[in-house]
Amino acid sequence: MVSDELVAWTRDALTHVYNLAFLQRHVQAACLNGQFGHLDGGSALQQMLLQTIERLKPPETISPNAPALRLFSILRLRYLEGLTQAEVADELHVSLRHLKREQERAVEAVAALLLEGSERNQHITSDVGDLSEHAAFSTRGIAHKSVSKQEVVRVDELLRTAASVLDMVLQAQNLHLQVVLDTQLPLVRADPMIVRQLLISALGWTMRGISGQTLTVHLFSEDEDIVLRLHKPQAAETSMIEGELGTVQQLAEAIPAKAQIVTEPGSGNRETTLEIRMLAQEKRCVLMIDDDPDVIQLMQRYLQDSDEFYLVGTTQPEDALRQVISLRPACILLDLMMPGHDGWELLKLLRLSPESAMIPVVVSSVLREPDLARALGATDILPRPFTAEQLTQTLHMAIARNPA
Repeated sequence: MVSDELVAWTRDALTHVYNLAFLQRHVQAACLNGQFGHLDGGSALQQMLLQTIERLKPPETISPNAPALRLFSILRLRYLEGLTQAEVADELHVSLRHLKREQERAVEAVAALLLEGSERNQHITSDVGDLSEHAAFSTRGIAHKSVSKQEVVRVDELLRTAASVLDMVLQAQNLHLQVVLDTQLPLVRADPMIVRQLLISALGWTMRGISGQTLTVHLFSEDEDIVLRLHKPQAAETSMIEGELGTVQQLAEAIPAKAQIVTEPGSGNRETTLEIRMLAQEKRCVLMIDDDPDVIQLMQRYLQDSDEFYLVGTTQPEDALRQVISLRPACILLDLMMPGHDGWELLKLLRLSPESAMIPVVVSSVLREPDLARALGATDILPRPFTAEQLTQTLHMAIARNPA
């Protein structure tokens, strides 16, 4: 039985999962019958929390409406991405009251696993480089785990959530964060959790030992890279700076990306610049809107060996515009017959909305109404069933006719 004391302790730890100073005090102040006395500092507690959340991740074959997936999504959005309760409720399409109940259940699930695994985890240390092979988020073991979890992500969005996680630290040190972004940034294919942790660690390095100043962060595209430059106002000995970058460099390698100290013209000795380079996603995104997750998985298999396209699917038609804004797809693949949603109305909405008006839409359905589909703005028709070759050919033709 998980005690109320343990649940409260776990809730506080999750709320400050990226604040190592808080976690250090949290370990020392714990009055939980010595259950976590083996933890050596805040970093060890952080790793245990991340590992425990990872254990709660359900298999990819689970139903999108499964309670286990909802609990994991709450933990990911609320604590790992730093969204507010209102933002999480909006993301999951639930009421705030329902979200609070589900969040408490998620925290209780983490507490139960912490209690269950306290003996097994007793050898975890605070040294990131020496973490046990069982620690799912150790920087040595993270690279091979990230391969199966790669997604197409927007670095600018992850930078925003990383900065929000560190908001209290910025205020405490009287720091102002100035972020300069390119207006059109390409996407990156990586594990979003690793990218987010890399950004938090890099921002933490920039903030270390600085107070009462403005920190400048530039995020832009250059050649085939996404480049992040963080400017540390106080210069220091190069050996000392590079010695503090161990975690940043290990996380970068796991993406893979490159993190290094660079010298910019005219900077002199007034600042030090950390540069992180990530390879931009070269493939073009296809957004599929279909209520059947099995069909989406089939389409993903059709395109998994493609050098030109990758597919992102959503079973929530009401989420389509948000996905369009986030992913900026090269093409949209739309089903018409979706229970509870009118595909024709969605097609009209996609054509009328400024965010999607110029994106080609391919109607793919067992319902054969090509004339009506084109009259409502469809770029092309792909009747079901079809082959992988027919899908690729249709995508080429649709993009050529109506390039986004």
